[in-house]
Formats: sequence, structure tokens, C-alpha cells
Amino acid sequence: MLPHDLPPYTTVYGYFQKWQRQGIWQQMHDQVRQQLRTELGKDEHFTVAISLTA
Repeated sequence: MLPHDLPPYTTVYGYFQKWQRQGIWQQMHDQVRQQLRTELGKDEHFTVAISLTA
């Protein structure tokens, strides 16, 4: 259930699906993450290293 001030669920979900197919959702996510990392004083482009030892 969505808040009353938003359009109907089908409209909202339709936009979400369209943006996801077009890669817009991922672009927004990446931009927000990059901005947050910059504000926190971290490198904009993160690196991850995972070491698995048996």
C-alpha cells in the first residue's frame, strides 16, 4: 500500500519497471552512492576484496 499522496500502485510500479529496464534505476543508485561516499570523505569508486580461506 502506497501513501495517499502518490499515484496508484500500477502507475508507480509501471514507472519503476520502465526505469529498471532502461537502466535509469541503477544510474540513480550509483549517483547517490557516489555522492554519499564523497560526502563521507571516501573514494568515489570503491573497491572490494574478499579472501576466502579453507
